[in-house]
Amino acid sequence: MKTQWTTFTHVFVTSWMLVAVNPGYLSVNASYRYLCDSPIYCPGPFLEKIQLNRVFNDSKTFVDMPTLKPLEEVIAAFSRIPQNASRDTLLDFISTYFGSEGQELVPATLDHFPYHPSFLQKIRSPILYEFAIRVHNYWPNLARKVDQSFMCAGCVSSFIPMNRSFVIPGGRFREIYYWDSYFVIEGLLVSELYGVAKDMILNFLDFVETYGFVPNGSRIYYLNRSQPPLLVQMVKIYYQATNDTSLLFHAFPTLIKEYNFWRQNTSIHVTSPKSQKRYTLNRYIVHNISPRPESYFEDYETVELAT
Repeated sequence: MKTQWTTFTHVFVTSWMLVAVNPGYLSVNASYRYLCDSPIYCPGPFLEKIQLNRVFNDSKTFVDMPTLKPLEEVIAAFSRIPQNASRDTLLDFISTYFGSEGQELVPATLDHFPYHPSFLQKIRSPILYEFAIRVHNYWPNLARKVDQSFMCAGCVSSFIPMNRSFVIPGGRFREIYYWDSYFVIEGLLVSELYGVAKDMILNFLDFVETYGFVPNGSRIYYLNRSQPPLLVQMVKIYYQATNDTSLLFHAFPTLIKEYNFWRQNTSIHVTSPKSQKRYTLNRYIVHNISPRPESYFEDYETVELAT
């Protein structure tokens, strides 16, 4: 472990030196404010009508449905729906113009799946062994990749495309989430599923290169929020498990970009009333006054009951 940590530190310091002589590595546009601007999946007349009429019991169902027709055609058809349209009318409209929730995702194959990872050999209890092997063998059920081949030209989806495979939480959560994935990656590494663990990290690095940060989850309605940034820790535990120094050199400039995003966009200065010392605090807040698209009705109902 000492040698491994020394290598990690060496790469870290070397990368810092590269950054120092190339300030461009550090740049991130502090004015970036990726707001949810889809006329379908973001707050607006379209989403309000669908969600407040309680077409689905779970508000997340609709915003995870890709369109089956081009965006302009969907918007035009929606404009012809009467103002007082019934729930059944809206449901017919959705069944005509939208696919099923999560349709843009398909199962991903976990290559070289280790059916007997080494951690199992350390378990002496037959009951715990049986539990562990069942958990380990469940990974393929949660592995996904993006497949938008069914989508027409001009069709849209709320999903943020990714180039590599990933693991989802499951159930109604049909996308990856930021800090949840740290714990997922910990489990993948224990299960010796190094390939998909690296893929997930690379997907997050792509997000930082595109947006300057990792959104809360891989849906466009999550672009106005994030979660505690654990990408550095993901890279660290992956390296400690694999000794893959190539990922360190690849990731480091991007990790600096993410760090600067948080420093420039979410930090505030606070003064201790006791010591009068000044501190820098990062806040995980959202500048938003609309219901969350994936919890639209639930948020609306909460406010209505509180007033």
